Amino acid sequence: GAWTMWNQIDGGSTFQWDNAPNGAELTYPLSAGSHVLTLAYREDGTEMDKFYITNTGTIPTGIGDAAESCTGVLPPNANAGPNQNITLNETEEFASVSLDASGSSDPDGTIESYTWTLADTVLATGVGATVDLPAGNHRITLTVVDDYGNSGQDDVTILISSGPSSLTSKDVNGFRLSTYPNPFTDRLLIEYNLDKSAIVKIVLSDVSGREVTTLQNGLLTAGSSTLQVEGAGLEAGMYFLTIVVDNKYCCVYPVMKH
Repeated sequence: GAWTMWNQIDGGSTFQWDNAPNGAELTYPLSAGSHVLTLAYREDGTEMDKFYITNTGTIPTGIGDAAESCTGVLPPNANAGPNQNITLNETEEFASVSLDASGSSDPDGTIESYTWTLADTVLATGVGATVDLPAGNHRITLTVVDDYGNSGQDDVTILISSGPSSLTSKDVNGFRLSTYPNPFTDRLLIEYNLDKSAIVKIVLSDVSGREVTTLQNGLLTAGSSTLQVEGAGLEAGMYFLTIVVDNKYCCVYPVMKH
């Protein structure tokens, strides 16, 4: 059969219907039976999500289901909001942090779920949430999923600094920790005390959240112990000691390398 040219299809970043050809209805007198409709594209990379054929002349509404043969369904855009810097006062152990994903969007559908995670642990769900976090550098990941099942991610960094009186010692739930000197140059001495025996993990991380080294990971008896961090090989800047006691998140302790 003859080809019909369909020019100047309206483009954009959102889904829309376009009549063919050039805004007019395209009709074919078809008899009963099977018929093959062939589509050809002039521009490289062109994809069609849906082609609607009807005998009523009604223009469809909505976006319908995703076409299995089309790979061009656009993923949602996750927006976890701006990074935040928070300073605790000398009596606070945790900061109340507001998370806001209202800037997220979907160019061709609707976002159906929002999930906030920290180190693969779900902190909260929903477009907005409030969570309590200790001192430290926390990189929280927002994952959004749309009505097509497509997902998008974005990270937000929450830097929580301890108050002035908390920079040399920390006492949380029977675990006491102090450092000397802080800031340090050549060597950092870490002293800690347990009220009772416990499994203790202490990890040194940089400001990006990358684990530099594990200083302690195992059973410790009640009493005092010491560790050392050698400054050689460490770049100048802020680091964090993350302490986990009996598999429970205890606290994050900031140290400075000069």
